[in-house]
Amino acid sequence: MLSLKGITKIYVTPDENLTALDDVNLDFGKSEFVSILGPSGCGKTTLLNIIGGLDKYTSGSIEINGVSTEWFTDRDWDSYRNHSVGFIFQSYNLIPHLNVLDNVELALTLIGEKKEERKARALKALEEVGLRNKAFKKPNQLSGGQMQRVAIARALVNNPEIILADEPTGALDSETSVQVMDALKKISKTRLVIMVTHNAELARQYSTRIVKLFDGKVVGDTNPPILNGKQNDNGSSREKNNIGKAEEKSGDAENFALRYSGGVLSDNRAPVDGKELSGCNKCFVQRVAGEKIAVLTNSKGKIVTVLSTDIKRAFKGRLYEKKALSAAESADAENLLLSKKNKKEKKNEAAEKYRKKPSMSFGAAIAHSFKNLATKKFRTILTTIAGSIGILGIGLVLSLYSGLNGFIARQEASLASYPIQINEGSVQDTEAVISTIVSALDGLDGKYEKDTVYIYKVVRQLIKNQTNVNIFDAAMLSDIKSVDSSLYYDLYENYNINFNVVKDIPSSTKILGISTISDYYFAINTTSALGWAQLPSEELVNEQYELIAGKFPENANEIVLVLDAKNQISDLNLFFNGLDMESVSLNYKDASEETVTKKVTDFIGMEYRLVENDYYYNPTTSKKRETTKPKGPLENLNKLIYEAAGSGYSLTFFEGDGIDSNNDYDYSKMALNSEVLTISGVIKLKEDVPVGILGAKAIGYTKALTRKVIDNAAKSSLVNKYLESVGGVDNADKKVLRGYGYAELPASIDIYCRDFDSKSMVKTKLTELSNQRKADGKSQIVYSDMMSAVLGIVEQFINIITIVLLSLTAVSLVVSALMVGIITYVSVLERTREIGVLRALGARKTDVSGIFNVETILVGLASGVLGVILALVGSIPLGSLLTKYTGISGLVGLPWYFALALIALSVALNFLSGLIPASMAKRKDPVKALRSE
Repeated sequence: MLSLKGITKIYVTPDENLTALDDVNLDFGKSEFVSILGPSGCGKTTLLNIIGGLDKYTSGSIEINGVSTEWFTDRDWDSYRNHSVGFIFQSYNLIPHLNVLDNVELALTLIGEKKEERKARALKALEEVGLRNKAFKKPNQLSGGQMQRVAIARALVNNPEIILADEPTGALDSETSVQVMDALKKISKTRLVIMVTHNAELARQYSTRIVKLFDGKVVGDTNPPILNGKQNDNGSSREKNNIGKAEEKSGDAENFALRYSGGVLSDNRAPVDGKELSGCNKCFVQRVAGEKIAVLTNSKGKIVTVLSTDIKRAFKGRLYEKKALSAAESADAENLLLSKKNKKEKKNEAAEKYRKKPSMSFGAAIAHSFKNLATKKFRTILTTIAGSIGILGIGLVLSLYSGLNGFIARQEASLASYPIQINEGSVQDTEAVISTIVSALDGLDGKYEKDTVYIYKVVRQLIKNQTNVNIFDAAMLSDIKSVDSSLYYDLYENYNINFNVVKDIPSSTKILGISTISDYYFAINTTSALGWAQLPSEELVNEQYELIAGKFPENANEIVLVLDAKNQISDLNLFFNGLDMESVSLNYKDASEETVTKKVTDFIGMEYRLVENDYYYNPTTSKKRETTKPKGPLENLNKLIYEAAGSGYSLTFFEGDGIDSNNDYDYSKMALNSEVLTISGVIKLKEDVPVGILGAKAIGYTKALTRKVIDNAAKSSLVNKYLESVGGVDNADKKVLRGYGYAELPASIDIYCRDFDSKSMVKTKLTELSNQRKADGKSQIVYSDMMSAVLGIVEQFINIITIVLLSLTAVSLVVSALMVGIITYVSVLERTREIGVLRALGARKTDVSGIFNVETILVGLASGVLGVILALVGSIPLGSLLTKYTGISGLVGLPWYFALALIALSVALNFLSGLIPASMAKRKDPVKALRSE
């Protein structure tokens, strides 16, 4: 079943080339106990490693069940070791962090066998060696004999065809040695057992065959197999073939050949195809089967291999001499050349025989790595903590970054709805102004003379940006309204008109000097800062406000009271809108800070009067009916408010008899020519909205009311007479007419966008429209967007700070990753023998590196999870501190996607840091690894 043909092994060193095996020819049967004897250094272990596929021969060939290993790839050798060979070592080579059962299962783990099957087969193997009851013990809990029997069970678990034992009794006492030899003797009845030993007595007692080695050569074989009726003196047997027949013939073939000058290379190496091939004494170039080939022979003149090649390329243009080969040599070379051509078929043959390749599953690698980490708990914990520090730092920075962005995002609807403003007349480009100032401040870029004053030109830019003028006309409004309406909540047309609104109309005249404020009835200044505001679309109102009583206005005569996010409204606001005059007048001198409260429902149903122009103004003077400042108890209050809030907040009252030139004026006419406006509901700003679109206004009304006021004003004699008197309407006239409630075109247009992306698209569209209007010779559309400019600076500031903080904390993360790489390297050094054992059991190089890679992944995962947990815990006091000093909650918070990203980052960095040590592990020579201490 196993045949070694001309096996030669030469170790090339800088000082000399050492021949460990020299032309070894051996055949082995399917079931025999072969002992290999010989002095130290004679090549016994080397021969065993070559048979087991751990070491590569320099020349020759091995056949396993008729399949040549000439075309074996590394993976084929791995599969061969895993399925066909079981190793038993002198020093047991059990992996200390695995229990007995895991050690025996290891070979099955490497081929991805299911857990239940692995366990059953491993327990059966342990039962065969009498150690089933020790399955869950660690190797250090067993005696030497027990550990060697575990090694035997591990060698048997995959049911291999060949058992290779290297000094299996070398570390055992005589009694235990007998037990181990009895076990091997029993195994040899069903499979091939090849044992290397110094103990000739044990070999004679238990072996069915003894092969003696000396200086790398077979010098004796007590029972060589008989094949084809012929037995060789060194135990090898070759069936006669065409080459053999050719060798029996004499004579030379006159073939064209070139020979290297001198014939023999001093270092026994020939340069072929740019490579140095060891083990070759002579190199020829021969034309065989119509091709030029390189023929390489060993010291005995036997052809080692042939290479189809180009002479100049193969031998680097050197000169060679002619040489004639014998017919046998030519035939041998031709056979080798043909076998080269059949390389693909040979590979397929090998692949068919060893088609079940070893491949450790990811789950098995995790289990193996986890058990190793568990045996080094203290080191693993320290590494995990060190790795988590960097994740903690980055996590806290990202928590702050996310919290700040989250705060902005929570305000996005309201902040984005800060409108794009298009005002009639001169317009200041606020974004350009801010950009100008920022760029001017940074203009010198840190380079300046200390004795020089630099004056940056902001005024010029302000004037330049002020020169933009919007000239409203129907065409411009049409262009603006062509913007996609799905991008905004409302295109708000602000006419900036004043309403003739009074709070109640007296049934009779009142004389100044009455003691209570309820005796006075005055006009409401609807355009003041504390006055009235037109409601935008209901959708936008619902985004920022919530209804807490009554209903939203549906008709022109319905209005709403507006409160802030905490259901508050100032007494000043109530006072100047005539909603709570009595309490203000009675308590304005009271020093008490106690909050006054009212029921929400108290305001539902309150009424105002919208009065037509011709009954609100004196038709002869176009002035309001004669009014005066308050006297009596209100005089001091009005004076205080006037001084504190400005003249726009002083009260004016309708006069009574004796002052108005029209003494017989009947207030009933005002009442008859007015319309009742009723508070239908109360709305409040939502708590997560910083500033509402209605600002500090007390009353919200509908677009329908705006249209009604304009239509009524257009019909009034007051407006018509004014228009007749002025002829053309200039800007000053427009202002007067708006005071009378009349306007043909809006004074400004506000576009309330849905979000910042929509706002960007709206501005792009407006820019396109403006450019087109400019090309057509029309006035451009100039808009301003203060909020975007401010937020842009804020976001830029947050991003810069975040990047700086991340850069600082990333240093610790990189350091921790490097530390993991160093620890992985130390682990590779500590577990060198384990690497050799894994390779002996058939583990691929990828499996070996995979085990160490998985360890770094597990450490990275643990570090990432711990770092994220610490960041989440640390964000609690950090958030509380920021809330305390800013009054804003929710400024710190780590989102789940950042948490997952941090864990992934930790895993990735640890994985990358362990790649080099893991690569070193897989490249280790398994033979040297097994010899390490």
